[in-house]
Amino acid sequence: MKVRFTRHAKERMSERGISQSDVLAVLRAPDRVYRDRDLWCAEKMGKGGLILRVYFRKADCQGQGCWLVITTFRSRRPGKPRR
Repeated sequence: MKVRFTRHAKERMSERGISQSDVLAVLRAPDRVYRDRDLWCAEKMGKGGLILRVYFRKADCQGQGCWLVITTFRSRRPGKPRR
């Protein structure tokens, strides 16, 4: 699956020291994936007990399916899926 990043995601990754390879690792082998409103969230436990959380949307990129990363950040606690 192709992955693209919004400008917002790139800015936040730069601010937070999160690399594209970190994000791709979460998307390839997440510990947990859930839907949060109109986005998907993938989580993976990382260094120091921090969870890397990646919010993305399934999109159409030039006629092919892709994942569009909206934002990403680290957290101490797993997210709570909204119902």
